Amino acid sequence: MTTRTSRMGASPETPPGVSVSPTAAVPPIAPLESSETVTVACRLPQGVHLDIVKHGELRKRVTLNGANSRDAVAGFGITEHVPKAFFEQWLADHQESPAVKNGLIFAHKRKASVEAQAEDNTDLKSGLDPMNPKKPGKDLLPLSKE
Repeated sequence: MTTRTSRMGASPETPPGVSVSPTAAVPPIAPLESSETVTVACRLPQGVHLDIVKHGELRKRVTLNGANSRDAVAGFGITEHVPKAFFEQWLADHQESPAVKNGLIFAHKRKASVEAQAEDNTDLKSGLDPMNPKKPGKDLLPLSKE
């Protein structure tokens, strides 16, 4: 990594020739360590970052695959090997989230169980699903060519 040594962006206390590196706007990410894991399904189109941030500690993050992922099952992105303790903590912190309450994010110990639940919930809508232009929805009409 190369750092700049110019005066641009340096504070008045920084002597010339001293490198100045930018500070991060978010806490750095801590490594996740866990022997027990779960497989998580996510119906959100682009997936989501699950973050746990505690004051004075490094941020912990898991990124879930979304419905647009290559390995999606029945419209749910599947993410394997998520530390169980992390997911349980995140779930407890976000139990009132619409994505959790409406079943758009869920987990099981076995991948087959997650895939089975995803298949059972094929018709579940996230509210972010693509529209059918020929049937745009209640109280909406297709755009005329005039």
